Amino acid sequence: TNIIGQLRAAAAKYAVTGISPEMLLREGYCGTGAGIEHTKRTQDLAACKGSSFAKLLESGEGSTENINLLIRSIGSRVAAARGRKKAKVLAKALEVHDKMIEHGFETNEDTYVSLMIACHDEAELARKVYLKMREHLIAPTPKGPVADSEKNVLRFLSNERLLASPLNYCGFGEVRI
Repeated sequence: TNIIGQLRAAAAKYAVTGISPEMLLREGYCGTGAGIEHTKRTQDLAACKGSSFAKLLESGEGSTENINLLIRSIGSRVAAARGRKKAKVLAKALEVHDKMIEHGFETNEDTYVSLMIACHDEAELARKVYLKMREHLIAPTPKGPVADSEKNVLRFLSNERLLASPLNYCGFGEVRI
């Protein structure tokens, strides 16, 4: 069977079942090993899409972990945004961080990694976020995303293109700046 036939068969199956073939591929092929983590992270980010800081508090789900996920969800949209919208989305991520502190939630390394990801191609701002993390005496752990982010941020200071490394590491795919 040629590729056109395969596509038609997949489209017919989709029409009957209402289940996207791409979703089946993700569940089938990405449902093991590191793919499970990537799929879970993608689902968590998608679930946060319509959320806000106020909604988290109102629903009783306000926790450092959930707020970090919200920041990461907002940050994942920065790469796709353009111009003024990009600045607005980035400002929203930073605003959530400020509200987090204002309401007494503890920031941790994940908070700052999420903010650095949100900075996307704003090298100077990413550096300021990193320095703010260090100012709060939050040190990278020997293992984990912050240790990698520290190395990347230090290299990033000399080469803006390297911010794509933490984005790729965190499951956002290859990003071109």
